[in-house]
Amino acid sequence: MKLKGDTVFGILMLAAITMFVCYSLRYSPTARLVPLIIGIPGLVFMILQLMIDNLPGVSKRVGKLGSKKDLFGAEQIRAREKGPGEAGAVEKAPSVPQRRIPEGIMFVWIISFVVLIYLFGYLVAIPALVFSFLKFRAGASWAFSILSAVLMEAVVYAGFVILLNVSLYKGLVFILISGRP
Repeated sequence: MKLKGDTVFGILMLAAITMFVCYSLRYSPTARLVPLIIGIPGLVFMILQLMIDNLPGVSKRVGKLGSKKDLFGAEQIRAREKGPGEAGAVEKAPSVPQRRIPEGIMFVWIISFVVLIYLFGYLVAIPALVFSFLKFRAGASWAFSILSAVLMEAVVYAGFVILLNVSLYKGLVFILISGRP
């Protein structure tokens, strides 16, 4: 059996993640929580990836699962960008490069996120960014944008504030109002 580059890389990644998880077991119960939360799913996904790359039966089954549904609505977004008359047209090789997000717009999103964090803190900035990006940049529906923002807020709050007991930065506005960080 001849090993492909992807397989060798996958095996090396699997070994590194395994060592990461095993070494984290030496930590105290509180300290090992984050490495295990990251490492165990990493192990599962690396094993799954190696199985997909090397076992044809697994690859076919996963391919069938992925072809059933456009999970993130990418086809709808592409159809919207093409325009109403071209939505069902077969794509030909484009004569001009496909549209991509200009670097300036990406920097505006990043700077906006940093300013929101500075002014209002993480618990306001994260759902605000998720909502505004999904609604105004990705063109998602109102319901999906709001639901995603609420779920992201719940994950961040439950993960950091409740589970890890981490005090997140509250933002300059709330610090000035309450008088304490």
